[in-house]
Amino acid sequence: MKKSLVALATLVLAVACAPEFNPFTSGMSGTSTGAATWAEGADFTYFAGTQAQDFTITTGAGSQTAKFSPAGEIATVEEVAGAVAVAPAFANASVSYDGTTAEIVANFPATQKIAALGQYPAGTMVAVASKNTENLSFLPACGILCVKIAGDNVNITKVQFTANGKETINGTAEITVEGGEITDVEMMEDGNNVVTLECGEGLPVSKVAKDFYAFVPAGNYAKGFNVVITASDGAQNTIEGTEAVTVTAGKATQLASVTFAPFVDLNETADPANCYIITKGGCYYFDATIKGNGKAGIYKGFPDQEPTIAPVGAKVIWEEVAGLVTNPFIKEGKLYFSCSGQDGNALVAATDADDNVLWSWHIWSTIAPAEISVLDGRYVFMDRNLGAYSKEDCGFYYEFGRKDPFNGTKDNKVCDPRHCIDSEVITWTNNGQTENIEKTWGVQPAEFHSIAFSIAHPEAYIGTSALTDYNNTWYWLMDSVPGDNYKEYTQWLWGKSWRYYAKGEGSSIEDGNQPYAAFKSIYDPCPAGYMVCTPSALADGGNESGRATHTKAGASLYDGKIILPHSGFLYNVGSHGYDTDTDGDGVNDWVGLMTCSTGWSDENPSGNFRLQCGDGDCRNVYGPAAAHPVRCMKAVFNGDKQTIE
Repeated sequence: MKKSLVALATLVLAVACAPEFNPFTSGMSGTSTGAATWAEGADFTYFAGTQAQDFTITTGAGSQTAKFSPAGEIATVEEVAGAVAVAPAFANASVSYDGTTAEIVANFPATQKIAALGQYPAGTMVAVASKNTENLSFLPACGILCVKIAGDNVNITKVQFTANGKETINGTAEITVEGGEITDVEMMEDGNNVVTLECGEGLPVSKVAKDFYAFVPAGNYAKGFNVVITASDGAQNTIEGTEAVTVTAGKATQLASVTFAPFVDLNETADPANCYIITKGGCYYFDATIKGNGKAGIYKGFPDQEPTIAPVGAKVIWEEVAGLVTNPFIKEGKLYFSCSGQDGNALVAATDADDNVLWSWHIWSTIAPAEISVLDGRYVFMDRNLGAYSKEDCGFYYEFGRKDPFNGTKDNKVCDPRHCIDSEVITWTNNGQTENIEKTWGVQPAEFHSIAFSIAHPEAYIGTSALTDYNNTWYWLMDSVPGDNYKEYTQWLWGKSWRYYAKGEGSSIEDGNQPYAAFKSIYDPCPAGYMVCTPSALADGGNESGRATHTKAGASLYDGKIILPHSGFLYNVGSHGYDTDTDGDGVNDWVGLMTCSTGWSDENPSGNFRLQCGDGDCRNVYGPAAAHPVRCMKAVFNGDKQTIE
């Protein structure tokens, strides 16, 4: 085996994705002719008789025919009839060949590199040769996945292909060759379903789409491929594939043609807030140095008067749909992330150098909520609860004064199952893994019942304990407990409404009240331009007592324009009250909802938050540790700017 061998790259391929370049060969470089050529550094493992040896290219790089010379030691192997080769060279390559059928063990790389558009280095793809001759003609064992990418001054650094049906597309494979044709490619169990095309420091694309290829085993892929494209600035675009794809050896299959979407500044169209609505997949960023709505949302009595933070890192705390939010990072105080555009919710956080949470934000990926205007535009509500998939969905649950959402449970049939979990434990799906959420109930230190703890642990539901339970009225915050522990600022946690009702005493300007005015706080969970609804906005839509009408669909306001689902409430573990029929009329009674600063009741506008329906209308009971949904309304301020003096 000391003599040189001639390898004939005689593959003529139908590459419909890019007629100017056919990359298919073992060790490739591009040409303008559509013919396969050998690349510099190409090699293969050659089997003949009882010997095996690696060969490397000596002459002919860039041509269809090249000469290869021995490299390395000769190994003794099981006898092979004739000659068989596998490219690229593979340390664990083996061959069984009886002169008719060859079983060849080869390796499909998980990482493939591209130096320039149309130029792939040696070893990128797998090819085999089995002929009883000194000159070897190689056959491709894989096909090409092609994505056409256009953009405006974008540098592509990585393209990742994932087989949605979990088919293995890298690692060791056994290739069967019969009659000079590849008849089967069987992947072993040492690989996975992901192939990554690395593009170095970045390959530029323009308005004219360019082709990016990945080489995967020939075969049928039942659910197609997802493709994640990454640019040099960290922006990611995702192409979701669901349809079956057949990959044919020696041919290219075009998966998609896209124009890469760069990062979008969310604060160009929306002021800082604790929730951002995303209406389509893409790459986004927002100012992560500002807490909530910033300085304007800080009441003079709040313990923390600092409206900004200095984040170092970012992470996903939880997400309802795996892959909904990916690649979060901090750059110059901005939090960058990619969103797949699927319906769902996620919580992202900015962190310090030790990965401690400094602040967190709710990402709500959904069709833009519609608005419902009542009383000639006096109040404008969202058409659904915060985080909900539909008007019928209860959405998320919020402890009073906290900006971060919590899920319902699967036994609550009102909640959409996509954001409801088993009632025994509170969990979230985080990057595809189910994790237990930290729970903080029972007798615990006072620092667990603080604003600082709630900010640092946005995933932690803070229940009541002996420290905060006051006459069974349920408080999560130590400072909000009546008596010696009570602090006046706690009623401002979600802002303040200066008018409780349209009906009844004390509701007119002459009585000294500011009509319909409100203050949105730094802890308000609603998106920019909205705030947690005020008690007056609810009471004005009720009956003469300011109460909602009890219906099978939920609590009805404004003659049915606003329907609040029978959501019950969340307390410590699980949902409660969503299926309780107290008055025996066959209709669920409890409708949970939060207001911005006060409860919805006819006499005592403080501290009570849950609506319990019965006798035809709804009233409120219980306290701020019992979490309820939120219905956002357009922020209504007294004048052009928010003031709290």
